[in-house]
Amino acid sequence: MQEIGQASQTGPDLLDTQIDEAAAELDQGRQHERITPQSSRPYALQGTLLSDVGRLLADLRPGRQSIAGW
Repeated sequence: MQEIGQASQTGPDLLDTQIDEAAAELDQGRQHERITPQSSRPYALQGTLLSDVGRLLADLRPGRQSIAGW
């Protein structure tokens, strides 16, 4: 997420590392969501956002080689 909006080359190794870090943070967020009571609306929004991030990471992984060449 730190690289969004920045005009710089991103090598495939750096991009792989960043995707892996984001996936680890996503896993932590999902674990937190499981142990936190789901009784209010902000938690539902948080779950939706976590799902969206998961889909984005899934889309980024196979296309990372073409992204890295930008």
